[in-house]
Amino acid sequence: MTGSLPIATVIGLNAHRIRTDCGATLVEVAALANRDGARWNSSMVSRIERGRFDATIPTVLLIADALDVISRRAGRPPVRITDLLASDAPMQVATNDAEAYRVEVTVEAADLIRFLGGQTEAVEALVFSGALDQSRIAGTDHEQRLAKSLGIPVRVLQHLAGQLWGQTFGEERDARAGEDANAQKRGRVTRELKQEIVEAYEGQHGNHQ
Repeated sequence: MTGSLPIATVIGLNAHRIRTDCGATLVEVAALANRDGARWNSSMVSRIERGRFDATIPTVLLIADALDVISRRAGRPPVRITDLLASDAPMQVATNDAEAYRVEVTVEAADLIRFLGGQTEAVEALVFSGALDQSRIAGTDHEQRLAKSLGIPVRVLQHLAGQLWGQTFGEERDARAGEDANAQKRGRVTRELKQEIVEAYEGQHGNHQ
């Protein structure tokens, strides 16, 4: 659909607007997210603002919570998930079957906000209590390929990444490799993380090979 935007881009644009309107720095946002269990630095927050991140529910809640604190400190209105979804353009939302396919649909921002309206706090409580665990707003092709190479379902990969690092595989890889990492370093970090996933899986389920 012409003129539509990926949901991660919409969230990033709104996060950047809210942060800069409050006069806050990338470092401040990262520090507040880390207080809630993330392992972010300013580069990670910058990637989020550029839409270069996996829009999982836990990640979106972390950025919303950090910006909410910043906004209140600045004497501005509270920030909710729905504020991060504000958009005049339709949004591209992807859904995954863990083992079979990926479906992308385009929705109007107002429709998505209406769907979430009135339910945001209940969703937040479920996520942080672990009831929704690493449920996703969107998945990635990279996760599909990675899970296939490991021989495990995508949902299991997402769950283990959340347990091990408090963020997605891709976010942890980028954090460890660094913003300016070359392909060789990213590949090495990817192999290390895959091994950690395998060890965690085998520790919980036994050898799956």
